[in-house]
Parts: sequence; structure tokens; C-alpha cells
Amino acid sequence: MSDSTDIEWADATWNPVKGCTRVSEGCRNCYAERAAARFSKPGEWGHGYAEWRNGEPRWTGKVSLIEEKLDLPLHWQRSRRIFVNSTSDLFHEQLATEEIGRVFATMTLFRRHTFLILTKRPERMLDFISRWPPRVIARAPLKNVWLGASVEDRASAGDRRDWLMRVAKLGWTTFVSYEPALGQVDWRGWRFLDWIIVGGESGPKARRSRVDNIRDALRHGRKTGIPVFVKQMGARVIDRAAAGFGGCAPTEWPAGTRTEEDPHGYLYGGRGDDVRVLLRDRKGGDPAEWPEDLRVRELPR
Repeated sequence: MSDSTDIEWADATWNPVKGCTRVSEGCRNCYAERAAARFSKPGEWGHGYAEWRNGEPRWTGKVSLIEEKLDLPLHWQRSRRIFVNSTSDLFHEQLATEEIGRVFATMTLFRRHTFLILTKRPERMLDFISRWPPRVIARAPLKNVWLGASVEDRASAGDRRDWLMRVAKLGWTTFVSYEPALGQVDWRGWRFLDWIIVGGESGPKARRSRVDNIRDALRHGRKTGIPVFVKQMGARVIDRAAAGFGGCAPTEWPAGTRTEEDPHGYLYGGRGDDVRVLLRDRKGGDPAEWPEDLRVRELPR
């Protein structure tokens, strides 16, 4: 939790909630779960919230509001774009409605900041903003609060789209984080969004990230006028051989791009076979290594 962050689409993170549980495939390699398990000894910040089971990190199921963190944005004088609960989910079922309301009350007070909330539980997000006491959300929709859903494939996107659409119809700024981009998403019906973030999975057990899936999200943004922020290609980048990151001419590959079949930087001459592109940045997060059409980092207007 800091007044700065390495997350490219935010200026700071704020974690007034600790703990979480897995809900879909996008959670399998959760960096927050691994970090909490790593620091789960008595006295460390993850104690009681995560543990190691058979050599793998696992949440314990404990989720708590951290009282002393509620006023943290008060101390940040410069306006910031703040990612709320980067290591948890504000709309987790273990949190009481009143506890969620206290976080919203803080965001109402500090209007100089823009707060970005991502959830894999958009049904509870909709329930909260629709029904909770008007003393907190009387001025809803809050213009400095953006509400988003995380999706990772066709199934998760299909489950969460309609809930987020109903949030948008109430006037809130809505966005989607297509991270980790594990499978293809059907983008029909997503025109209501104000922003799309997309990126492949990183970390020691990162799963494949197909560049054509990332490019599909970008095409949807271009077609509908929705800003798109391409965060990273991921740690295991898969593309079509001799296609230049999925459709570009081979000459558009950055100089020195390598594949598993061609580790020396000469373009592989296969005809449409899948290859893994070996990028120098371990997260695939350096736009200089991408084809020019993918170097897009737009923010909502």
C-alpha cells in the first residue's frame, strides 16, 4: 500500500481490506495470495490470511477491514489515480455491507483522488450501489469512483458482463481488466464500457498469453471508441510464426525478437504455427518490444 505503484495504469494503491478467496481461473496464480503466504508467519502482514499447503499458497478465507488504513488517502495531497484493494476484493462476501460502506465514505470525502475498484464479484457490487443507505451514496454515481470487473476468458466475461452493464446503466464509470488474458473473450455487448485494460499473465507459473486475444480487445476498443490500456504481453507470449505478433508484417517485429524455435533473433519461417516469443522484459511489459500497433496506453476521457 503506497502513494506510488509499479502498476502502470494507476498512481497509487490503497488496501483497506486484507484477505480473499479464489473465485475463478484468473485467481489460480494470484500474486497477492502468494505474497500473503510468503509473509504469513506470526507478526507478518499475511499471518492468518494465507498459508502454504503442499507447497502452494492458499488463502485461509479470513477477510477483514483494516481500520487504521481507512484514512490513508487523507495524507496524499497530490491528486492520484488509486487502485483500491490491489490485494483483495472490496465486494467479498465475508465483508459486511457496513464495512464496504465505510470504504465508500472515505472515497466520498477525498474527491481530489480518483478511486478504481476491481472485483470478480460484480453482482454484489451492483447490490451495494443499488440499495445501501443514501447518506453514503446520496450523490451517486460518484464521479471520482470507477467500478470495474476482472475477466480472464469467455466464461468469466459472460458471467460478469451483465452485472457490470447494470452498474453502467446507473451512471457509474465502468471498466474491465482483461487480466490475465487466458482465453478469447466475446466482446459483443461490451459497448457500455468507459475503459479496457488488457494484459497477459506474469509470475513463475504464468500461463500462455495469445497475442491475438490481446489484439481482439484492442480492435473492440477501436471499433467502439473505448480507450484501451495494453499493460503487458505476459511472461509466456504465444503468437503465429512469421506473422509479427499475430497479423502484422514480419518486418514489424522489433529487431532481435526471439522465439523458442529461433533463439538467435532471426525471424522464424514457419507458416502460421504457434511459437513462444521470448521477450527481454520478464512480464512482457516493455512496449518497445511490441509491434507498434499494440503500443497503446489510453486513459478514459
